[in-house]
Amino acid sequence: MRCVSICPTARMGLGYIPGAFAWNARSHVNSLVTFRSSDSKQRHHRPDTRPIPSPPSQERYGSLQRQLRVVWGCAVHDVPNSFPNACQYDAVFHQHIATKLHPRHESAANLRDAALAWIETHASHPVHGQTIGEWIVAMGHFNVSEYVRHMRKRGVRGDAITLLAMAHVLGATIVLVRDRQSVEEFAPTDAAPRATLVVGYYPEVHYVGTRPLVGE
Repeated sequence: MRCVSICPTARMGLGYIPGAFAWNARSHVNSLVTFRSSDSKQRHHRPDTRPIPSPPSQERYGSLQRQLRVVWGCAVHDVPNSFPNACQYDAVFHQHIATKLHPRHESAANLRDAALAWIETHASHPVHGQTIGEWIVAMGHFNVSEYVRHMRKRGVRGDAITLLAMAHVLGATIVLVRDRQSVEEFAPTDAAPRATLVVGYYPEVHYVGTRPLVGE
């Protein structure tokens, strides 16, 4: 996996600011609600089914719009959720359809299931100096199987691991553009990427698709 933080000014030839947008992959994970039982002393997970918060302010929305327009030549395309809290899967699914990647997945739910199946069979896949299985346990899950069951529950949002899995399933680099001018890339490591899918992200709020700027 190649997962980096890129200063947008570097793409415009204005120089790179070391460490300006350092990113900890573990911070970009699904928000988990955990509690510790006084009897079992074991952690349990409740699905994160909180509704999506109010839409971002116009200022934050405009910040992401400007970032996408100036650096990536595209605009926000907000994709309606096909199931509760499915914005990550819907945004990536929309980009996969727009770029005509094959094999074509029938729905965002189908893409999610394919990503979770990839995770189940790639627990030993290396990422950030550890395996996916170790990463999942570090997030507070018991094992990969428990994580996958949790992620399949209705209303549970996608996280950094599902983005990595979708990059491998689609054979494409997923570029995650944040509204605070930072960029993260999730790329397959088993083959050269066949396409680049640009997705917008309002931290802790919402994922959005993008569309090319045509006649704008």
